[in-house]
Amino acid sequence: MIEQYYNRFNAADNHEQILFRADRVLQSAELNEIQSAATARLQGVSDALFKDGDVIRDARVRIDPDSGASSCEAGAIYIRGAVRGLAARELKVATVGSATIGVYLKDSVVTELEAPGLRNPAAGTRGHQEPGAARQKTVAVWGAAGDGQSGEFYPVYLIDDGVLRAKEAPPNLDGVTQALARYDRDSSGGSYVVGGLKVAAAADVNGAQVYTVSEGRARVNGFGVNLATGRRLVYPAKPDLRNIEQEPHVSSGPAAQRLTLDRVPLGSLTSVYLTQQKSATMTRGGYTGGADTLPDTAIVQIVAVNQGGTINANGDGFVGGTTYVAGSGGGASYKLSAGAVDWGGSGVEPATNSTYQVIYQCNVAVTPSAIDDTGFSVTGAVAGTQVLVSYTQKLPRIDRLCLDADGALVWIKGVAADANPRAPAVPEALLALASVQQGWRASRVVLNDGVRVVPMHEPGQHQHADGLPGHPDRPADLEERRGQPRHGAEEGHLRRPLPQRRRARPRREAKRRHRRRQADPAGGGHAERAGRRRGGAGLAEVHLGDRVVAADAHHHHEGQPLRRLRRSAGDGGADPGHRPLDRRRHHLEQPADHPHRHRQRRADPDQQQHRQQPAVDLVAGAGEAAADPGAVLDLRLRPQRGARQRQLRRHRRHPNRLTGATT
Repeated sequence: MIEQYYNRFNAADNHEQILFRADRVLQSAELNEIQSAATARLQGVSDALFKDGDVIRDARVRIDPDSGASSCEAGAIYIRGAVRGLAARELKVATVGSATIGVYLKDSVVTELEAPGLRNPAAGTRGHQEPGAARQKTVAVWGAAGDGQSGEFYPVYLIDDGVLRAKEAPPNLDGVTQALARYDRDSSGGSYVVGGLKVAAAADVNGAQVYTVSEGRARVNGFGVNLATGRRLVYPAKPDLRNIEQEPHVSSGPAAQRLTLDRVPLGSLTSVYLTQQKSATMTRGGYTGGADTLPDTAIVQIVAVNQGGTINANGDGFVGGTTYVAGSGGGASYKLSAGAVDWGGSGVEPATNSTYQVIYQCNVAVTPSAIDDTGFSVTGAVAGTQVLVSYTQKLPRIDRLCLDADGALVWIKGVAADANPRAPAVPEALLALASVQQGWRASRVVLNDGVRVVPMHEPGQHQHADGLPGHPDRPADLEERRGQPRHGAEEGHLRRPLPQRRRARPRREAKRRHRRRQADPAGGGHAERAGRRRGGAGLAEVHLGDRVVAADAHHHHEGQPLRRLRRSAGDGGADPGHRPLDRRRHHLEQPADHPHRHRQRRADPDQQQHRQQPAVDLVAGAGEAAADPGAVLDLRLRPQRGARQRQLRRHRRHPNRLTGATT
């Protein structure tokens, strides 16, 4: 700062106002403190809405991922309590690793020496053209972190390997964004893909895996992330290895053969040992009964020893000459001992210092050919012998590619397992985009299994487990109605049909009731009157087996459903005639899936005493069988009267309540 400048403002003092008094002098420090207090108060409110580096307007950045050339547009960014304007500028950043593009705030002091116009312009006064207060100048300039510019650096954009990280589109209201993020986390979990962001595998480069992520938008932990362009991601995946020692394989012969490993895919071959058959010319030692050491180690067995003969076509014996007998019994000439031909037997042996030929088998390490992920090829192994292989296996695992709230792509390495590896858990602050099944083969399986939003215009395209759109809990009996048009229902939504309103015909109903009273002056019996009063089902017939034991000729309708009535053993009286059906002693047996089973009443017996119960008039001659305790009676009931009218009245009272027709 300049000389003679004083400012004692300290926010920790909690000074609310500066109180000027009439009999005191005015200090320049007090004027400076007024400005600092007002700036601090305004910044406190602004920081609740924005944070340093929030883009207010424009200020976009474009980067060439190959050269690192960056083009920074003009715009406005919130920094240190104020919205700072920026001029356009060209920069160059590193294309490998992480980099940061931001804003440098450069503060300077301007006095009358740099700006003569700051002198007192009041002509005709004593202080005309006298110097007054200086000015503090703050300029915001684009820059990269560590590029050597002066001033305080504020990061705005983050760059990974030449690719710009996603940033929420302006304007950025940090306080509002935080509130929306908290609501999003509480209501829907906060992390989901809105659209795009599809992950796909590309060709490997220099042993590293390459993936592409398409452009799209997501919300991560409640915060919006927008990838305006697709991204290319290089992932140096390293497999977890398991060592396998001396895995045996049986050779099919000395010709070239293919061996398939038990544990694949192959990481690297440590060693391959097989049994080869060789021949060597030996020189007998200088004394009788000695031992001659063979030229190879790891000798398995001696096939034949001969002097003066030639090896046959198969290579497993000699033609002509003297062939010596192996073993340790009587008459044996030699045996294998510590990788040498031991002539300590009682049989004949070659003369000292003479030469002879030996065919033997030994284990040797070989270099296989045609190596791939599943095996290799070898030659020269003796048929029926073991080939011992030591190698490392690449264990499969599942890795997950995630997105954080800053738009950075994050890998989560899974736990390798020999069989059925599990995907790793994803922290709450990350959004899983895809799972990569690392089988370490030429092709990898990429599953885009992240949580995604289903657009509102697509609900009909998503089927539930029972095959019906938009409703996971429809009963199985509506299977036959699938695809059929329904009254009052929109396509893709299941709704109960509205009742069809019929025009009332009072005269026709009155004539029908008049004819019924003329045909039955008694009123149709107790069952008819009781059913009419309650608006319920009237009795039509009662069956006992194949016989009709009770009937109401006026209300018999063919094809009506049967309800079964079991007479309790405690019901007294076996005389034919008028028998009341007391609901306290009789019950209607309906199937468990009957649509109106839940409507059966179980009233208090005391409340049933004053009600007039329906009755059955037994046919003469059937009273004894019908009165038998435990007999099962089949009742034919007429339909409910007025059910449709009652339903229409309920619908008019409650137009938003959809009810099905009652039968």
